[in-house]
Amino acid sequence: MRNISVRLSDNDLLKLKGIAQRLDVNNSEVIRYAIKTIINKLIVLSGTGAQVDTQALILALIENCNDLNRYFNFDSDKFEKILDYSDSNISIALEKQDIELLSLCGMSDEAIQKRFQRITGIVNNEDITSTQLKEFLINKYCSK
Repeated sequence: MRNISVRLSDNDLLKLKGIAQRLDVNNSEVIRYAIKTIINKLIVLSGTGAQVDTQALILALIENCNDLNRYFNFDSDKFEKILDYSDSNISIALEKQDIELLSLCGMSDEAIQKRFQRITGIVNNEDITSTQLKEFLINKYCSK
């Protein structure tokens, strides 16, 4: 095991200490738990080439797009780079418009609705939410 240094805002540190206190564990145990949790959610992103399970990669991006967009400011170019179209082992490629849709996750429902209609040409009388957008992409790419 190695020691690392992490910078946290005062607010996050207070929350971390509160969680640790409530669980009756050390602060470092909460940090290790948080790191292991996010690694497990995104483990598919650590693979390359033949190691990549394409559907799992796409599903991980769809399921985590809100957080990825919020914390890392991902846009369609970043998602496209992650999908790495030059990798010949990736057999399922998201269409350009669907990568754009992926980058909408985390936006307001009104913004998603307008851009969804503009990008897909699909006019829907109901509001498209981030959850419905994810379901649309999962059904299209991961239900096979």
